[in-house]
Amino acid sequence: MDTQPQPNETNQPPQPPFPHPGAETLRSPSRLIASIPGALGYFPNEAVILVNVYSPPASRGVLDIGTYIDADVGSTGSIQRALQSIPLEAHVATFAVIVTRVPNSHMVAVAAEGLRKAADEFGEIVEACWIVSEVADGTPYRLVFGPDEDTAGELWGWVEAYTNGTVSSVVSTEPMRPLIDHGVLPELHKAELYAHFAAVFDRDVATCEALAQRAHQRGTELVDLTRVAPLLARGDIERACDVFVGAPNASILDSDGNLIIADVFSSIEDVELVAAMLSRNTLRDFLIVEALDHPRSAGAVLLTIARNFGGAIRANALCLWAMVAVSLGLNGWAIAALMTAQEEVHGHSLSLLLANVMGIGQGHALLELCRRGCEETWDGLAA
Repeated sequence: MDTQPQPNETNQPPQPPFPHPGAETLRSPSRLIASIPGALGYFPNEAVILVNVYSPPASRGVLDIGTYIDADVGSTGSIQRALQSIPLEAHVATFAVIVTRVPNSHMVAVAAEGLRKAADEFGEIVEACWIVSEVADGTPYRLVFGPDEDTAGELWGWVEAYTNGTVSSVVSTEPMRPLIDHGVLPELHKAELYAHFAAVFDRDVATCEALAQRAHQRGTELVDLTRVAPLLARGDIERACDVFVGAPNASILDSDGNLIIADVFSSIEDVELVAAMLSRNTLRDFLIVEALDHPRSAGAVLLTIARNFGGAIRANALCLWAMVAVSLGLNGWAIAALMTAQEEVHGHSLSLLLANVMGIGQGHALLELCRRGCEETWDGLAA
């Protein structure tokens, strides 16, 4: 199986990891498997999950967990693409978990063998692999392949329940805490997570379709105004930021589909203005700090825009929504938003950048990067 080359340090940590935010997840395979639903935002079925571990630059001994990658257990191509998508920068190790109700099937044997043999010029890619029928409290799992117990104990501190054990409490894992804080649990299926960004009210869709052309035109005019009369442009831009402040302080997650335009926006004029700001990348960046400073209200605004507009407006709304989600610890939902943005606008640059940074477990760095970019955009308006 051909995979992208990885740097020399990818196959094992230089020394036993020190305590860090992901330490609880990496304490045992039992906890690592239990963390999957919270990290993905849904319960995987008939899937191969890749959990990637990274060592941040200039942070020796500290490990971050990157984005969890989901592949179809019955598709060699899907698994290969997942392996090839592993971010390479500062990569330390990858652990695989096969979730299947048919552990003795031919397709599972093929998937396990492909994971075992996956290698590049620096060695094996997958450090260890376990199999489990479902990710639920108390479900038995067993090791499919991996280093011997002594080596696993030395490298990862995995002494008990390494070769086999039962899944620990799913609700008590680190990735679950933000979900519980927002009154939700992981979705039962991946499709349900992605449906979060789909339209929920036909009348709102019709309203936004009628506004879209004017929003794009207004966005073009506003960009021109930032060049020739920045003080005049500043007024509209500040009013758009104020929409985030004035929106209801709702939950960023609206799994029941209750958010509609009339509940979120004070006027259709505000809908058009925010859509105009999201129609152009240079205008979008003005909104970042205000969105991060008012995550719940901004989340409601951005989700409503994303659900009812298409094209660049939808993609940019999803990106800003993803930033807000990361700030609240909802990484799985953020990744889903970024993947949806990619589907909407192929090659969308900001969603690619954000997904890559999140992929190596640097969500905190992502937010700092976004804030700094927003501040530079405002500085440019004043120049």
